[in-house]
Amino acid sequence: MYMRIRLGLLMFCIVVVFAFFFSCKNKSEFANKKYVNLRSEFKQIDNFDDIKKIILKYDFFDKRKNRTGSFKGRFKEQVIDSNTVILDFRTKLMWMAQEKNDTSWARKNEDNMNWLKTLNYKDAEKKIVNLNKNKIGYAGYNDWRMPTVEEAASLLRKQNNSKSLYLPNIFSIKDEKMSLKNTLILYIWTGDHYNLNINKKKSMIWTVSFAAGGIFRESYKNPQYLRLVRVFK
Repeated sequence: MYMRIRLGLLMFCIVVVFAFFFSCKNKSEFANKKYVNLRSEFKQIDNFDDIKKIILKYDFFDKRKNRTGSFKGRFKEQVIDSNTVILDFRTKLMWMAQEKNDTSWARKNEDNMNWLKTLNYKDAEKKIVNLNKNKIGYAGYNDWRMPTVEEAASLLRKQNNSKSLYLPNIFSIKDEKMSLKNTLILYIWTGDHYNLNINKKKSMIWTVSFAAGGIFRESYKNPQYLRLVRVFK
């Protein structure tokens, strides 16, 4: 009887150890990779189960679905042609950081100011098309776009930055005298749809909120901020 109990306890311990090992292995699949290739093509995502799979696959932070998410990028700020960008060397993504440009850029013309305002989805698409048509573009590039859910979620962090956002500190404005200190990009459009037909009232677009710390659905009519992105080599 005593041997059976010991054997049972031993088997239980083995099962627990293996379960813990495989759970850690799955969760840290991308943890030690120097480069992570995130999806860059837009697609339709019709349920939160698929969103949760994305979050867990990369161990992204999400306040409701993965509070222990630990995905981190390797960031560096650059100013190119008076335009501020944030480079993530882990995902090879270049992010527009228009709120970090100085006040002379933001107030140069109305179009620049609009990059610091919320836009509905249709107006946001038009604005990106017009930007990429311009020879100057932003930071000298003309291939800017909205991020996918994966790309946008890669910016979420479980520790609030200096502006109380779930966002890396490098996106915080350091010199408020030279920047628009009241500008905070709280939530952004992605290019991924919940319903592709934007002529219907139920049409929804996936967004990422750095204020609430997670991924949400919003009507294409509800204004959101833009945080454009492009891939760099």
